[in-house]
Amino acid sequence: MVSPIIGTSAANAQAFCRRTSAAARLGAAERTGLAVQALAGSEPIARLADRHDVSRKFVYQQKAKATETLEQAFAGILDERFAEVAERLKVPLPRVHAVCEWLGTDPNTPAHWQQHGRLCRVLGSKFHQAEQAVRDILAETPRASSIIENLNSRLRNYFFLRRHIGDAYLDLLRFFLNHRRFLRSECPQRVGKSPAELLTGQPHRHWLEFLGHQRFHRN
Repeated sequence: MVSPIIGTSAANAQAFCRRTSAAARLGAAERTGLAVQALAGSEPIARLADRHDVSRKFVYQQKAKATETLEQAFAGILDERFAEVAERLKVPLPRVHAVCEWLGTDPNTPAHWQQHGRLCRVLGSKFHQAEQAVRDILAETPRASSIIENLNSRLRNYFFLRRHIGDAYLDLLRFFLNHRRFLRSECPQRVGKSPAELLTGQPHRHWLEFLGHQRFHRN
């Protein structure tokens, strides 16, 4: 029998085709769940691929897409904040972005100071205001890598509790994390509120009551 894939045995070719077919059958929710598990790092990529009967390349692709989505969200947040600075200082938005790019250059290189001179010329007395505003925004806004690392550390503990993770468990975990109130936080305004409450500005019942359970209270 001639292998349909050059350089592989018939058995390996069949396994490749089976895994390709399994990947094609995964729905959007299942792909999202796979990406979340890959980001969380709860188990090796190879084991994750075997459990879902897909290739390691496919798992890495889903992980990369999830990372890209977070990076795009981070970029969108910066764009909104930079637009506010541009409007307040009455300067073109591209020049605020140029200040951000300049802050990312190495101050020990000639290019850094050449760009510094150009920005001083075009922004004039507003340069230092724009620089400080951009520095403040970068300090206040979480980086995409920080978001991913935070996601990893939070999810890893929950994935460790189960050997096999299905869509139902991921849906329950997502509901729990969105509706569980923060017991502590670096931001005082978040304490005692859930992500859903912070997003909507509306209070809600305890997450267990949402699921139809009755809470017990001490007298």
